[in-house]
Amino acid sequence: MKILFFQIEDYFSKSSAAEGSRLLLNGFLENGYEVDFVTRNTIHKLPIHPKLRFVQLSQISLNNKKSIFSKFTHLLRKLYYKFSFLDQFIVMKFTKINYFNFFNKYDYVFSVSDPKSTHYLFLKFLKSNPLKYDKWIQYWGDPILNDMTLKLITPKFLVRYFERNILQKADFVYYNSPITYDLQVKTYKNISNRFRFVPTPSNTFSDTKISKLPFIHRIGYFGSYYSSIRNIIPFYNFIKSKPQLNLEIAGSSDLKLKNHANITVHPLLERTHLETLLDNVDTILVVLNLFGPQLPSKIFHNFYSKKNIIILFESDNYYFMKLYLSSFDRFHLIYNNQVSIENYFDNYFKNFDSKNFSYSSINLTPKFISSLILNTKSYYDEVN
Repeated sequence: MKILFFQIEDYFSKSSAAEGSRLLLNGFLENGYEVDFVTRNTIHKLPIHPKLRFVQLSQISLNNKKSIFSKFTHLLRKLYYKFSFLDQFIVMKFTKINYFNFFNKYDYVFSVSDPKSTHYLFLKFLKSNPLKYDKWIQYWGDPILNDMTLKLITPKFLVRYFERNILQKADFVYYNSPITYDLQVKTYKNISNRFRFVPTPSNTFSDTKISKLPFIHRIGYFGSYYSSIRNIIPFYNFIKSKPQLNLEIAGSSDLKLKNHANITVHPLLERTHLETLLDNVDTILVVLNLFGPQLPSKIFHNFYSKKNIIILFESDNYYFMKLYLSSFDRFHLIYNNQVSIENYFDNYFKNFDSKNFSYSSINLTPKFISSLILNTKSYYDEVN
């Protein structure tokens, strides 16, 4: 089986979305599929695999600043970004790639976001590089219209038309949050028969299938925490009052959090440095968005690890997300205010029991999730 994997995000990006893409790619390869991976990255820096070929994405440069026309288009682009409901990649233009870089025909072409513009850009890519394929599968992180963190200036009916036009060109559309999936089904009822849900795949570890989770002591938050999207302050203030706990924070933000005796605040770090920090914590902190149905991919990336995972909820999404995530019996689920956090930990400290946690009944491996996608099944088809 031959697959074309199209991704605009930097392969080496530290984002959880990029990590999810790498896991899906690994899953396709573990299943024995041949993959052509279309990327913006420099080819010689990418990993080698006998069934994997990288195809350099060639784009037309729009940055010739010596040209008056280029300066004018640069100004228009800045204005466009201000009003756009997508992202900066939307203006990319592609050149034709040598046809000999591709297979004669693909069983599936697979476009994966974030960024949201990926699927629209794949349409542009096909115009300059016409390919033969049987099915087009879109894999979405955040939706467009139903992204509650996006402050829309463009009228909603235009955004709806734009998103619907992209979705209906796919044979199948996958979402990695069940809440997003349900919302998209309600929004686009007439084309919802092509929609599916699968969880984000998890990293697989060499540990045993039965794991004892450690006592919570060293906690790490790795990701952005802009105050308009996520509220890390209640947990930050709680940790300051608990000298027996330590917190490492690494990511971009508009907040200027200060180091404390038991808190270290880092800027956005290189991937290798992040991995070192991750190795040194026993607990991963995830703060959900203030609004909207999205679930950060990082919730599942370390599902099979021997680390605790704390998830902080907001009132907007608390009930349905807790209902879904509690079904895994894997996470510490806490409402995101200081009183709830304190009450949860008071009970945790008093009643700690390092019970065995069994992974064997839950399959989130890249191999399994990718096979669901290429068999056009939903996760619920297999677990119900």
